[in-house]
Amino acid sequence: MGDLNKFCERMRYWCDEGNLGYDQSNRQDIRYGGECDCSSLVIYALKEAGFDTGAASYTGNLSGNLVARGWRRVSNNGRPCKGDVLLNDRSHVAAWLGDCLAQASIDERGRISGGKAGDQGAPNGRGETNTRGYYDYPWDCYLRWTGASVPVAPLGNAATRQAQRWLVGMGWSVGASGVDGSNGPDTHRALAKCLQATLNKYGAGLAVDGSYGPKTRAAVNKYGPVCGTCLRRALVQIVQVALLAAGHGVGGSGVDGSCGPDTQAAIRAFQHACGLAVDGLAGPDTCAKLFQ
Repeated sequence: MGDLNKFCERMRYWCDEGNLGYDQSNRQDIRYGGECDCSSLVIYALKEAGFDTGAASYTGNLSGNLVARGWRRVSNNGRPCKGDVLLNDRSHVAAWLGDCLAQASIDERGRISGGKAGDQGAPNGRGETNTRGYYDYPWDCYLRWTGASVPVAPLGNAATRQAQRWLVGMGWSVGASGVDGSNGPDTHRALAKCLQATLNKYGAGLAVDGSYGPKTRAAVNKYGPVCGTCLRRALVQIVQVALLAAGHGVGGSGVDGSCGPDTQAAIRAFQHACGLAVDGLAGPDTCAKLFQ
């Protein structure tokens, strides 16, 4: 069973004493003099305090994993309780310690990566990791521990199953296990084949072999990047399906071929989780992570 007091103690230690810097490209190096980002720090401190965080890995999937494990979303009313996780689903997360807010914010140059290890101080006059008074980021919610776990579905991620059903409906095999919620090699191969077949509609001339190699990468570069001003709806659709397979929701409209704000947010969240440049465009590097 998790301990909220210990969670607050660990967040206070890392933000005030741990000499911990901020770097999204080295976000799991959590040690004295190491590096983190906002979500990796909160998840690490929760684990230190004995909480099950499931598959939580970044701000975009933190809420779903914690709510399934005894937390609930509480409206942002400006009055958090000790131990609350303050969450902006797209961009930032912090913890309320009862007397202050604890967070990893930015590196010494005001950037998200590339700085020196350890806390070098930040342009805002605080540390790269710091405690400070309450402020509204704005927070979409407070995640509050209730102690009552909700059973987790045994067949993997619902978004992944949604993607697999879409692929099967389009005639692509996702392996002998079928729609099992696992984003494994068979699902990746089906996604890559669907991407190649879609690129061929625009004249790419690719072998539909399920391998995201140099020719597929070049075709993505030629006919993409996907999103932004992309009008190739079929390409947007397969990127939406790949995002779902990776556990990222693309909004209430689902796989609609429209690169609206929800799909762009999903791309940004995926890029952030993978340590890629966050631009909201599914170019060759992002597609390599989505389809390989």
